[in-house]
Order: sequence, then structure tokens, then C-alpha cells
Amino acid sequence: MAKWVNDDVFVFLQFDERSPSNATAINYIGIGKRGTFCEEDRPNPDFVHFHKWNATEYKHGHGSKAGEEGYWLMWVATGEFDVQGRHVKPGVDREFSPTPPPPKCDGST
Repeated sequence: MAKWVNDDVFVFLQFDERSPSNATAINYIGIGKRGTFCEEDRPNPDFVHFHKWNATEYKHGHGSKAGEEGYWLMWVATGEFDVQGRHVKPGVDREFSPTPPPPKCDGST
């Protein structure tokens, strides 16, 4: 569940179930920021995941090439729970699906 708050930033919720109507808890609140896949454009180290705008499917949207346009995501756990084979505690989750970016937006090093 997501809502744009301005032209560049949105907030989102991730529930403990795919369907919000079946959910019993909110696992994550988050911030998404429009950007480019490279370290020099990452808002800060808490934004660990990058997703392309134009992916045909969600699973194909994770950052891959320098300079791709999309959005950076920060995941903030709201409590303690187990997900993806690990135990998560409240706070920024820097291990949630990280996509390490290349250093420069033009692909140079």
C-alpha cells in the first residue's frame, strides 16, 4: 500500500500478509524516493533497495545497470518478526533486499 506525498517521495506500508484484508499487522513502514541507480544518487545508506520504474514484473525491477531510473526504498520495521529466514527487530532494516549500487551514475568507477 503506497501513497505519493509529492512528485519525488512516497510512503508505504507492508503488511504481514499480501492482501491487506487478511493482514493482522504492519511489518514495515517505508519511504520511497525517485532516483537513479548509483551510489552518488542514493539519498543515504538507509535506502538499501532500488527498483526500476519500467519493470514488466516486480521481480525484474531490482536495480541492475548504472543510471537506471526508478526509486530508492527505506524499510522501517515496526516490531519484531521473522521474514526471509531472519529475525527482524524494530528500526531501519538495512538487510531488506539490498541492491548494492555502482559508484557512479554513468557506470564509471
